[in-house]
Amino acid sequence: MNRLTNRRTIAAVAGTATTAVVYGVLYSMAWIPGWLVLVAAGIAGVAVGRALGLARASALPTLLVLVLAPSLIAPVDLVQVLIFGIAALGLYVLLGLSGQLSLAQGTMLGIGAYTTAILASEHGWPVLAAIPAGVAVTGLIGWLLGLVAVRFDGVYLAILTGAFAIVAPILLKYFADVTGGVHGISIPPLHSPIPALTDDQFLYLLVLAVAIVAGVLTWNIARGPVGFGLRAMHDSPVAARGIGISLGRAKMQAFLVSSLLAGLAGGLYSVAVGFVSPDSFGLMLGIHLLVMVVIGGTGSIVGAFIGAGAVHLLQTHLEEISVPVGSGFSVAFGPQAVFGIVLILVLLLMPTGLSGLPQRLGALFHTWHRRTTVTDASLVPGPAAPAQIPVDATSEEGERN
Repeated sequence: MNRLTNRRTIAAVAGTATTAVVYGVLYSMAWIPGWLVLVAAGIAGVAVGRALGLARASALPTLLVLVLAPSLIAPVDLVQVLIFGIAALGLYVLLGLSGQLSLAQGTMLGIGAYTTAILASEHGWPVLAAIPAGVAVTGLIGWLLGLVAVRFDGVYLAILTGAFAIVAPILLKYFADVTGGVHGISIPPLHSPIPALTDDQFLYLLVLAVAIVAGVLTWNIARGPVGFGLRAMHDSPVAARGIGISLGRAKMQAFLVSSLLAGLAGGLYSVAVGFVSPDSFGLMLGIHLLVMVVIGGTGSIVGAFIGAGAVHLLQTHLEEISVPVGSGFSVAFGPQAVFGIVLILVLLLMPTGLSGLPQRLGALFHTWHRRTTVTDASLVPGPAAPAQIPVDATSEEGERN
């Protein structure tokens, strides 16, 4: 046990030190974007921890990246990344664990945001008390949607949830007396109760704490009986049914957990943005959340936040790129075109998403280290092998005797 503890400590310290060193080196290069510095430092630290053979060693480098993030990225962007990461966690449960494709996650986020906004703005609820109510309402609607979704699979489920994502904003506009219609609802700002922290800093720490709790709870669900049933249904529905797992119940559990996480993200979104409108929570937001999970890695909890950061920061800060083609001509690629190219490259080069990159780097390090060890061992002279007597010689001598 002591040897394992020492190994974990060494791996965690080595990964954290690598993150700090890479951050310090790249931070001094002003031409490198801040988000790229954090990504490179985090990947390097996690890769070193995994190279030492321990996946859990990635916790400290990731925590260090979160601590260093406000020094390079505006708190407003960080809050958005964490909020979308919480919503993407729901798709990790729904898609990564159970294999169910849903395009309504963005609409579920909108339901949580609208519920929080209505209670805080129209009925005078404290903002932090309205968020749990929004989570409960979103969970209820997700459970009702799951009652219908259990009858569908594959592309039919995607069509069903996509239709829900299209219809929901229309309903929000129709009931204008409650939802504000096309004008939306404004929400009172959340002020910091700590004098040493600004409002943006307090909101970032609050959302960060909620994101950590949501990640830990999702991790416990994935490792518990519910997660086992979802993975079994994902791998083989026939085998899962054979060992006594109810597929309908498992789908209901996946939709419920996913909706609760989306409602939590929606409540935080309404507080962070201060305004909600129907057009913000349509089908495109559900597709963007799906892209976040795919880029980050469908089988990783950390990948949900990595994908959210990649998609949000790329879409926010990408600019038009001109590629010269000769003779004074150039081809201009807009931000959306550049984002599409990046997405294609990630899918081609990293099928497991950005979260799988440290594992691949660790595997490459193991392979290189093994080959180096074998090569060095072959150069060291060993004990002389005993002389071998040819079989033909022994046979001839036996015949002479």
